[in-house]
Amino acid sequence: YQRRVRGFSVVMEIENGLPTETTEQNEATPPKMSFSTEVQVHFFTEKEHLKTDKNTYFAVPASLTRAGLSEIINHLLEKEPPMRFDFLINKEMVRTSLLKFFEARGVPLEGIKEIEYIEALSKPEEKQSNMHDDWISCVAGSASNLSASGSYDKHLRIYINSEMKVDVIAHETPLSAVAWQQKSIATKTPQLATASKDGRLKIWEVNLTNIQATSKLICAGNNSTINSLHFNTSGSMIAAGTWDNTVKIWALTDQVDFLEDEEEKKNKKQKRSLLPTDGSALLPAAYLEGHSQSVSSVSWSHDNTLVSSSLDKSIRVWDVESTVCKLVMNSNKAILSHSERGPNDLIISGHEDKTIKLWDPRSQESGVPKNTYSSHKGWVSSVAWQPSVGGSSHLFVSGGYDNALKVWDMRSRVPLYSIITHTDKVLSVAWSAENAVQILSGGADCRFNVTSFDSSSASVSA
Repeated sequence: YQRRVRGFSVVMEIENGLPTETTEQNEATPPKMSFSTEVQVHFFTEKEHLKTDKNTYFAVPASLTRAGLSEIINHLLEKEPPMRFDFLINKEMVRTSLLKFFEARGVPLEGIKEIEYIEALSKPEEKQSNMHDDWISCVAGSASNLSASGSYDKHLRIYINSEMKVDVIAHETPLSAVAWQQKSIATKTPQLATASKDGRLKIWEVNLTNIQATSKLICAGNNSTINSLHFNTSGSMIAAGTWDNTVKIWALTDQVDFLEDEEEKKNKKQKRSLLPTDGSALLPAAYLEGHSQSVSSVSWSHDNTLVSSSLDKSIRVWDVESTVCKLVMNSNKAILSHSERGPNDLIISGHEDKTIKLWDPRSQESGVPKNTYSSHKGWVSSVAWQPSVGGSSHLFVSGGYDNALKVWDMRSRVPLYSIITHTDKVLSVAWSAENAVQILSGGADCRFNVTSFDSSSASVSA
């Protein structure tokens, strides 16, 4: 099988199941490089629509980058117009030349290198930008076309297909956190929660018929700024990370038995509901105490497992029923935000030293980051995994005090894209839309921005 590769006609044959190669010099090309600057490769893919029955063994110049490698794959697949590809070696993305990639890892060029090719993520583009009256402190996406933002001007704003449809004064002080109850998204009255600097937490119901939001429940028992909110999967509980170093949990239904003591369970049989019906506020059902500084971020892993991160440099995994911390992962710098890829899965955290760290709570070495990503030039204020679309995603987004959004593949040491759509600090990021093809961001420039990918390539790295 013969294929031209950057001035070479590379002839590959299979003998005894292994490739052999001869290289014929083309009269119009420079002399053949020495063997030390060539590498034998075998291209493969797990994507059915990108597979080929042609021979995929080559000897190529080690100076090739992904542009040159993409040229080879486009010839193999006879793609017109050409596609952009990314390449993985041992599940790590190649973002330099092959020579630099192997030299950085101390790997000799001898032997056949297995290279996986995947369709490259399209370049994200700003789809919409909404100017508000003050800093946007928090944004939240949903599994549909709904999104929300909270601002220092005390307003909650709700968007449908990126267009603002609801604008209400939600609190008496600046909003600090917002979260959708994802299980309710498919209904005609989805719910979301907001929190403010004065420690108040409200549960809202959004009427999609009349396009209005109504406060249905106030959660009290907290006098400290709420930094983060997250509903559990079933929507029966909501957790808040607070400035007073604690995680507080409110039970939103009388079906949450394990948060009640025996006396409460006995009284429950004599009541129709534990929830207040007289307009009074709901008090926390549980407190998780262990952090020594402000709790910056919370997320539910399962209905009985919660993850929290803090300015005290630690990530803690909690058994909610017993309120016992069962795992501590310590960093060397304050954590401003974290995000879980899925239940009991990988965790990313954003730090004050401008880095992002990757953690695996399932590992025997869970206390040691699996990877550290460096590119931001300011604090990493917010991070978010791309929601799973047909499998575990490798993509996440980060926002920083350097005004930048960065889109990452966890298998790459450098970001896939750096996006500057803000003119001041990025304070919050999230994913939205059914196919997780949009990034929401809010910042100190008072802008709520929507950045969008081509939907056909947004999940190619999954």
